[in-house]
Amino acid sequence: MGTKISTIILEEGCEISVMELIEEEKMKAKESESKLAILIPTLNEEQAIEKLVVKCTDITNNVYIVDGLSTDKTVERAKKAGAEIILCEEKGKGTALVQGFKRILEDNNVNFVAYID
Repeated sequence: MGTKISTIILEEGCEISVMELIEEEKMKAKESESKLAILIPTLNEEQAIEKLVVKCTDITNNVYIVDGLSTDKTVERAKKAGAEIILCEEKGKGTALVQGFKRILEDNNVNFVAYID
């Protein structure tokens, strides 16, 4: 089981909780000023992906799925829920993240990229 991060240190003496950052980005998103993109690498996640994408679109409209050759309906369900789809020619989280970050940086002027695994 991984460690949960609850605080982000922006610079010495300045920190913000993850929940505060998310709430701030939700407000910006509602005002169409959000510069946050969410990147989700996937492989055969059809059971959970639609619900996850919908929750992410509550925060930002910039939700990207990088799919690593899924054989189920992951891509269709993610697209239906509002995600931008990036098809990765290889399996592997590292490859998916690199390809996803490149695409996001080419397509958007974003300040933050969060990835969910």
